[in-house]
Amino acid sequence: MRWFLALWPLTLAVSFVYGQQHIAPTDALTPEEERKSFKVPAGFEVQLVASEAQIQKPMQIAFDAKGRLWVTTSRHYPFAAEKGKSTDKIFVLSDFGNDGHAKTVSTFDDKLNIPIGILPLPDGKSCIVSSVGEILKLTDTDGDGKADLREVLFTGFGMRDTHGMTNSFTLMPDGWVYACHGFSNESLVRGKDGHEVKMQSGNTFRFRTDGSRIEVFTRGQVNPFGMTADPWFNLYTADCHSKPITQLIKGAYYDSFGKPHDGLGYAPHVTRHDHGSTGLCGLAWYDADHFPKEWNGCMFLGNVVTNRINIDRIEWKGSTPVAKELPDFLVSSDPWFRPTDIKLGPDGALYVSDFYNKIIGHYEVDLKHPQRDKDKARIWRIVYKTKPFRNDAKPLAKPNRIANRPMAIQLLNDPSPHIARESIAFLADEPHPDNIAPLLALIPTIPAEDVSLKHAARIALRNALAAVPSEADFQKRLEKHVAEKSHLTTTLDDVTLGLPSSHAGWWLSERLKAGTVASPYTERAYQHVGRYGVDAHRQAAWLAAARLTETRVIVAMFQSMLRGVQEAGVKFQPAESPSLVRRVKDDLLSDGDALTVQTLRLAALIRYDTTTASLALLKNGKRSDAVRLAAFDAVEKLPDEIRLPVCIELVKDMNTPFAVKEKAISILATSDKLLDQVTLKDQLKSAPYRQCVTIANGLAGNESGANLLFATIRTGNASARLLQEKAVLERLKVTNPTNWEATVKELTAGIPSADSRLAGIIKERGTGYKSAKTDIAAGKTMFTTNCANCHQLGGQGAKVGPQLDGIGNRGIERLLEDVLDPNRNVDHAFHTTILEMKDGRTLSGLLRVEGKVFIIIDSLAKEVRVSIDDVEKKRTSPQSPMPADVSEKLKPQEFYHLMAYLLDQRPK
Repeated sequence: MRWFLALWPLTLAVSFVYGQQHIAPTDALTPEEERKSFKVPAGFEVQLVASEAQIQKPMQIAFDAKGRLWVTTSRHYPFAAEKGKSTDKIFVLSDFGNDGHAKTVSTFDDKLNIPIGILPLPDGKSCIVSSVGEILKLTDTDGDGKADLREVLFTGFGMRDTHGMTNSFTLMPDGWVYACHGFSNESLVRGKDGHEVKMQSGNTFRFRTDGSRIEVFTRGQVNPFGMTADPWFNLYTADCHSKPITQLIKGAYYDSFGKPHDGLGYAPHVTRHDHGSTGLCGLAWYDADHFPKEWNGCMFLGNVVTNRINIDRIEWKGSTPVAKELPDFLVSSDPWFRPTDIKLGPDGALYVSDFYNKIIGHYEVDLKHPQRDKDKARIWRIVYKTKPFRNDAKPLAKPNRIANRPMAIQLLNDPSPHIARESIAFLADEPHPDNIAPLLALIPTIPAEDVSLKHAARIALRNALAAVPSEADFQKRLEKHVAEKSHLTTTLDDVTLGLPSSHAGWWLSERLKAGTVASPYTERAYQHVGRYGVDAHRQAAWLAAARLTETRVIVAMFQSMLRGVQEAGVKFQPAESPSLVRRVKDDLLSDGDALTVQTLRLAALIRYDTTTASLALLKNGKRSDAVRLAAFDAVEKLPDEIRLPVCIELVKDMNTPFAVKEKAISILATSDKLLDQVTLKDQLKSAPYRQCVTIANGLAGNESGANLLFATIRTGNASARLLQEKAVLERLKVTNPTNWEATVKELTAGIPSADSRLAGIIKERGTGYKSAKTDIAAGKTMFTTNCANCHQLGGQGAKVGPQLDGIGNRGIERLLEDVLDPNRNVDHAFHTTILEMKDGRTLSGLLRVEGKVFIIIDSLAKEVRVSIDDVEKKRTSPQSPMPADVSEKLKPQEFYHLMAYLLDQRPK
């Protein structure tokens, strides 16, 4: 994670742009001037349907059965209106001329609050629409074209982030309405039947049009916005970050910002490229007769960042769609063009909602910026000029092939992968233990390239296993399958990892005990048993790990299992293993640094007391930094009267390595004893600035320490810059020592503000970069060392933070700001979370929640997992978890190499 956490909030709606600026440098054009800015392929024409003279700011669009176009609009965005003061509208457009212009525009409702999703119902007189926190059904009962009946179907949707609210309502032939749940928001919603769903950030869901039921359809994605279907009724979404196009598999999990999957892994995406943008919204599958036939099977995608409409041709690998990126379908030279939604019309033309605006997105510019446009609006129609309209767009249709479970099982091996896919979907929806055998037989035969079919089949098998009523029946069925065809065990190992039940805990513990779990699944199997197994399963798995040969592997397996136990929130007393105690005793006497580190970790896991050994290792200057830091784990749990003197000794010793001293300082910084505070204060004069920030942050934690810090700065023995550090100021704000604000103002008078200082550093590094000789290969090494532990680029690195493919499109100026000043623009979703623990510790970083566990990810990408029950207080700080000292960590030439490497990362 390290310092590239600064990029997190900025990738949500703008990142990786083609030199795009947050605020368009031009003035607005008239509709006709904007139309002339469009470049489309030969034979196509863009026509104006409606503009600001007729409608307001358009969000999403949808056609009804009469061919009318319904448009949600919002002038309130980005701030929800106060209760009772909502004035956003739905417009209905009809009577389209040959020039595309809508001759009739009427207002269906004018009392909405940032409506986004819109679905006109088949009766022609009602619609379903989103409004802040709610999904409504509006009906015109008297035939005057205006809604006079207002029903709340669902309420409880989050609204913290108004660009990530519910959207893209899509009615399917099964009678469900499918929709997207957007970034950052948290929702708790129930249907009239009492069934309740919880959603956080990206998800898709479905609901009944009468409000009777709501269900989660898929989990994950970042901010899905835009939905369409193909001729086989597969649903697709557009997303702002995880991938431009995703085909939805019911029950699947998709990658997002740090969210875990369900044990089956993340479902596949349609695209590998990102279209040079993360502001992607609106999606249309073309299947009509108006465009030339080569356009059928293409997907059109709105790109509000680069002011264009992207296009991908779908190539099928079995039932798996793979997108081939084609040249952009529409490119505008007007940076105000913001295509937020695209729909295929009944005439076979494409209709585009244009949220015409000077501001590029949501977070990148102050939400109160006066240049956010509230008035200008356009709807466009794209037609093929040389072909007349016949109003003959082909409806999505297919025969109802699947009537019952036996038929679905019979069709699993149909030559058409689309029919096999439909059969699998039926079995997933109708789980039964008798589905296990045919699905087990099918999965190994699925071609490797048909990843969607395989993932859907794994979900169906998982559901069938979950339908087995008892553990005894579960054992009987699985043992029978394994006895008959032993090669199926790998499939069972894989799929039971996604089954949250003690039945799966039994299967995996038995396999671990036998040492036969397939190697890719071993570590996850231990975690699963820890979380879902009963104590007998856990003990069996624990003893199985204890019999492994390598200390490093034993530690990894124990840690995985205990992680699962912690997630379950249960008490577990591991079985004792005399052989492991002997191993720890022997290893602690060895000189091997790597072995000693692993041994200390193993000792902690089996609760073997290494206090004496750890103290000796910590004081031994001949041992490596890694060993001494590992020894801290045992020492910092000791009483203050033992651990604090050791830390004082290490801090005062001039020969103590930097990393070891920094750890000792961080422990002393939690003490409120005067002697320890004085020791810290004395270090302020000579310690590197990075350590001084840690010291100042610790001293600011109580009034006596804060006063000592002020006194040290007043006498010139510490830098007043420390009082400009946001972490220190935040701590002072919480501690609230007497007159602290006046004291800070006095001591920092006359020195450059933190912002101006950072501006100077950014300018200096920018100037230096222009004349520097850079090495991209050396920059890649810097990225691997400093960034890849949290960020993935080109398929390499971890996915704690966002993927950075295409980041070079930002340009050097923006990269300098993001890396050197991480606190400049921090979205509330990525503020630092601070946990005050009941044992007195304070943890801070990015927060993730798994079951009954809080996971804090610190600035070095280290995960700290704690039980929710052990937390005294949780609060947030409006700063990035990323350290703001990159300019000190990296030498200028190292920094320039890194910048060159990042700038080289552009779509090829």
